Amino acid sequence: MTADQLSYLDPELTARQKWEERRQARDERLDRITARAEQARPGRAALLIITQILFGIAWVVGKIFLVLFRSGALVAAALQEGWDEASGRGPSKSELMDQNAFMRDSLQRIGGDLPPPLRKRATRGVR
Repeated sequence: MTADQLSYLDPELTARQKWEERRQARDERLDRITARAEQARPGRAALLIITQILFGIAWVVGKIFLVLFRSGALVAAALQEGWDEASGRGPSKSELMDQNAFMRDSLQRIGGDLPPPLRKRATRGVR
């Protein structure tokens, strides 16, 4: 009788074979894990962690400088606009009112409306 025939006849032998197969598979996985663990270099892992930390710090600093640059550009543009208006080179009040009326008409044409706080503020000075 062969081993296959015996396993069919004897359930104990089948359970034992299954257990042995599971143990061999577990041992193979354990050997692969051990081989990978032996290849690991702690110095390289520490270098990777330090690199990621420095990259994160540089990313945050870059975002801070971007925000500072954009806010500085906005302040410079506002100063220039204010300077032009104060020196009389900017648009006159009537031109601004005409632009404002045009924008409101355009907004009404596309079906939009001003939010209530802006609507209240906008109707104060309009005659």
